[in-house]
This record gives sequence, structure tokens and C-alpha cells, in this order.
Amino acid sequence: MNGRNEPPSSALAQPLRPPSLGRAALYAGLFVLGAVLGVAGALLQPAWFPG
Repeated sequence: MNGRNEPPSSALAQPLRPPSLGRAALYAGLFVLGAVLGVAGALLQPAWFPG
């Protein structure tokens, strides 16, 4: 130790933590919303008139 300050550790070097309950619920809600929109788009696209 020669008196230098250690640089702050990177966020990438930290252990992973599970997301908070609110963030996990947000991710789940966005996943469900994406799935619903994907199914709706798959059902609507054939109904469009070409061109």
C-alpha cells in the first residue's frame, strides 16, 4: 500500500441481485403486454387488404 486510493469497483464486478418485487412485476406485465400485442398483430395482419 503506497497511499493510493483504490478505484471504485465496477458495477459489472458486483454479484447479481434479484430485482425488487415492483420491478419484477413491471417486467412480467410488459412481457404479457408484448405477448398480447403479438397475438393481436398475428390475427389482424391477415385481415388487412393487400396494398
